[in-house]
Amino acid sequence: MEVVNYRSAFLQTYIVWAIFSLTNLSLLFPFIIPVFLPFLLVFSAKFLNFLAPVFALALLIAIIAFPYVYEKLNNEVKVFSPLIFNIIFIMLFLTIAEIYKCILIAKELYIIKPECTSSQPFIGSLASQGEFSPEHAYYIKNKRIYFWSYSELKYVAGSDESFRTYKSDIEASCS
Repeated sequence: MEVVNYRSAFLQTYIVWAIFSLTNLSLLFPFIIPVFLPFLLVFSAKFLNFLAPVFALALLIAIIAFPYVYEKLNNEVKVFSPLIFNIIFIMLFLTIAEIYKCILIAKELYIIKPECTSSQPFIGSLASQGEFSPEHAYYIKNKRIYFWSYSELKYVAGSDESFRTYKSDIEASCS
């Protein structure tokens, strides 16, 4: 039976999540300074409807798949197994989040039949600022703009000012 070096496992996990946090430092900085992780949990609570099933499925698949990956590793590489597990989990999380987002958006757009739509990858949403922003997704119908909300899992009406703010971006993507 192999002895687990918890210090090495923690360090490898920390490094992976610190690098991942670079996608949006203003939101994910607690991964660099772990003492702030409770604040991230409080902030992300409003997104649990989206994040919880994605996180659970990604973790379940990673836990099931990792033993198969681990047995294929050379003994020299097995010391990096926490690093590999975290990378597998993040890749699964991002992939499942993208698929889930696309399903939710497509289901809603099928009913609405908008004049113009735009959607960014989930990783782009992580890097964006603001809950209701065109970086997530939007559509236009009857000269009104609607933004995708991860907290509500639906499109929400944008104000006339938000339409003016993003008008040039919207016109460029809807032409």
